[in-house]
Amino acid sequence: MPVPPLPVIGSLAKMIARVDVGCDGVLVPLITQAVKRKRREGVLQQRRVLKKAGRPLVPLPPLKPGADQSYKEFKLSVFVRAA
Repeated sequence: MPVPPLPVIGSLAKMIARVDVGCDGVLVPLITQAVKRKRREGVLQQRRVLKKAGRPLVPLPPLKPGADQSYKEFKLSVFVRAA
């Protein structure tokens, strides 16, 4: 769908009709299920020590699923009306 041109102040003959377009792909780091399990083991060990010391502990929430890969690619698109 084309963008309608913007009139320039003082003159209807001059119209802006250019749109700059850009796109790129970026790799984003994610936390895998294996890393989440390893981190949870460390947290559980720390909680065992705290429990032996007599501190009351709140139960941990259930483990959420992790990503299937350590990085995923995301696409970015930009549309800018030129001034």
